[in-house]
Amino acid sequence: RDLHSFPTRRSSDLQAWQLAAATTGPDEALAKRLESIAEEASAQSRFETATAAWQRAAELSADPQAAAQRLGMAASATGWIGQVDRAASLANRALELTTEPAARGRVRAVLGWALSLTFQHGKTVALMSDLAPELAGTEDMVWATEGLAAKAAYYSGEDALRGRVLAMLHTLNGGLPAWQAAAGSGAEVRASALWCGTALRPLTDRSAKLTAIRELTSQEIG
Repeated sequence: RDLHSFPTRRSSDLQAWQLAAATTGPDEALAKRLESIAEEASAQSRFETATAAWQRAAELSADPQAAAQRLGMAASATGWIGQVDRAASLANRALELTTEPAARGRVRAVLGWALSLTFQHGKTVALMSDLAPELAGTEDMVWATEGLAAKAAYYSGEDALRGRVLAMLHTLNGGLPAWQAAAGSGAEVRASALWCGTALRPLTDRSAKLTAIRELTSQEIG
């Protein structure tokens, strides 16, 4: 690749790209340098640069787990620039490299997100339905997964998909209504449950939902 086509011009970054272009085997130190470039680029919404850096860092990784994590990050960055097929391809490559449950969960969540952007609502709900039980104990990831499933079911307009996600929420909430988080849940989880349940069944329990919204809003203001 022509070095002048790389998306960064700072001398230290250009040196890293030059070394990456010349390196044929694993090099974890160089992979970490590219990872730093990717993180900075992502923070600045330069997702094409971030994707290229994370992908090359993955190729330079000696450890398959590190390579999988970096490919997952590349997939996420690629999704933000609308290249969802490429994002799905990167996520699937990451899944081929790792058997570690938490790492696979994170990558599959990225894959579900990419699928949701392609309007493959049924596949998104199916993937998120399978994934959610495996993420027990990681509340933030569970609810991010549920949010994706709820959004896909909502946009699908299909009663069967909405029903499947509502059943997931009902189970996750310990038998409570889908919009109501389990007792002791924090404000963020309660907000997520309220959004998911309301999106899928907007006309039920309206008074109770409004009360829950007021409570959450007063907590945020307080």
